[in-house]
Amino acid sequence: MSPQARREYLFHLIPPEVRDKVTFVRQFGSKNISIAAKFQQARQLIDLYSQAKLVLTSRIHCALPCLALGTPVIFLHSDLDRSTDSARLGGLLELMRVFDLHELKAGADVPAGFYANTGAIHEKIIDWDNPAPNPVDIDPIADRLRKTCQGFISG
Repeated sequence: MSPQARREYLFHLIPPEVRDKVTFVRQFGSKNISIAAKFQQARQLIDLYSQAKLVLTSRIHCALPCLALGTPVIFLHSDLDRSTDSARLGGLLELMRVFDLHELKAGADVPAGFYANTGAIHEKIIDWDNPAPNPVDIDPIADRLRKTCQGFISG
C-alpha cells in the first residue's frame, strides 16, 4: 500500500464526527537538513505524541515513543505475515492494541463494532472521547531495561 493510499485508508477508519479533531503527521523529513534540525523535529514529534489523546499509526517508530510516554496507541499493521516484519515486531505488539489493515480493507472478519457502511472504527471499539490506556503497563519493562543498562555501564 502506497503512503498516500495508507493515509487515505487510515483517514476513513476514523468516524466522520471525529475527523475534524484529528491531526495527521508524516514523519518523513528532508535528508538535506542538519543533525540539529533532525533532533529538533524529533523533539517536536515527542511533544506532539505526549499531548495526544490517542495515536493511530502504522509505524512502529511512532508507536514505541507513545508507549514510553503512556499515550494510548493503536498499531495498524499490514504485512505481519512476512517473516521480517513478524521477527522485527516480535514481543512489541503485545504491548498495544493492534488491527490488521488487510482484514479491515477486505471486510473479512471485521471486528464487531466497525461501521458496516463506512468502514470506520466504531466507538464500541475505541472510545474516541476517552480512549482506553495501553493494555500493558510498560513501567516494569522499562525498569528492567534501565537496570540492565546501568549494570552494563557500571561494569
